[in-house]
Amino acid sequence: MTWSGDVDDTTLIYFHGSDVRTRDIFGKASNQTSAQVLSRLPRGPIQVFLARWAGRGQVRVVQQPTPDNDFTAAVRVHDPQPGRGRYDFALAWVPLPGAPGFGDRGFNENLDRNFHRDRPSGYRVRPENFDPPADGAWVSRDRR
Repeated sequence: MTWSGDVDDTTLIYFHGSDVRTRDIFGKASNQTSAQVLSRLPRGPIQVFLARWAGRGQVRVVQQPTPDNDFTAAVRVHDPQPGRGRYDFALAWVPLPGAPGFGDRGFNENLDRNFHRDRPSGYRVRPENFDPPADGAWVSRDRR
């Protein structure tokens, strides 16, 4: 799943199945937003992470999909500078241990196959390419 838009201050983006919703928390309304769903967010035990992101502020996963939130993930975009800033990111996921139905590869193969066409040959989206900070927000070592 990918999202892009112009953000002023703080915006939350919610992902549920193949639906993407944007909610402005502070600042002016986000504009020029777009989302592309390469594969729907599964209703099962997964860990979402940012496969890549770009923007002048912060982009963080702030809610993991669980049965308690009807398997809805949330990403917070915070733009600390005056005016709107352009942001874009890709959301990917890995199954949690024991998750059925993900095949042997254990990561979002559609994102791997379709999203990284600009990556060097052999590049793969894998959990080991990402660092889980203490706050639980997975961030790519490669911000692209």
